[in-house]
Amino acid sequence: MDFTIKKRDPFSNKGNYGRVCIVGGSNGMCGSVYLASMAALRCGSGLVYTIVPEVISEIMQIKSVENIILPLECVDKKLGANSIAQILEYISNKNCVAIGCGMGKDKLNYELIKSVLKNFYKPVLIDADGLNSIKDFSELEYDDYSVAITPHPLEFSRLSGLDVEYINQNREKVAADFSKKHKCIVVLKGHHTIVAKNDETYVNNTGNAGMATAGSGDCLSGIIVSFMHNRDVFEACKLGVYIHGLAGDFAKQKIGEDSIIASDIIRNLPEAINACKEK
Repeated sequence: MDFTIKKRDPFSNKGNYGRVCIVGGSNGMCGSVYLASMAALRCGSGLVYTIVPEVISEIMQIKSVENIILPLECVDKKLGANSIAQILEYISNKNCVAIGCGMGKDKLNYELIKSVLKNFYKPVLIDADGLNSIKDFSELEYDDYSVAITPHPLEFSRLSGLDVEYINQNREKVAADFSKKHKCIVVLKGHHTIVAKNDETYVNNTGNAGMATAGSGDCLSGIIVSFMHNRDVFEACKLGVYIHGLAGDFAKQKIGEDSIIASDIIRNLPEAINACKEK
């Protein structure tokens, strides 16, 4: 598998490297969407827009330097009725969207996700609480294979109706079957993460047990969506899981498996990317 990352054109500008949106967060849950945003920036996104409920927008403004914060209307600390119209306006001129990190269980999440997929004709990644908010995957409308989902086995069990033990024993098959049925890219996380598009599967060989830590999946979402702006969704997912695992392996070399936290993965992304850079 060739994961070569091309050199940048010296005459390029930030607009050439993607206007990426990270949608997520909820009251008390700003870390995940922040990690995803930082991972996207470290993977070369030109502009990263972090779309969060206004109840956490102030703390995100304080934490953020390089990413741009866009607030969604809230009522009683929950998304307000106008938030769907707001998000559609925010993303209208962007290149790709990741949605779900730290979204919580807001009752509007499902309608928000449905609206984004129906009205945004560019790549979308759905992760974490975004996946947990989906009531019926077959109700979602989107262009074939323009959507990637990044479930761990328990999330995939709820989406597919399959037993977790069966999933773990048949990872390539169940990922490919779901991808074929729903015409989406499946990134089934875990040891040797599977990336499936229809009958084609990629089994990742980077990463280590130290990456089993809070926020690691949020980093993966940011990495993949960063690569989505100028790559086929399937290729972006394969490169994303490879780079994510490689950054974790560099972190392991430096501090050992037991001490890895999500920000260590982000900290080692430059080394992982440089290892794949075009010579």
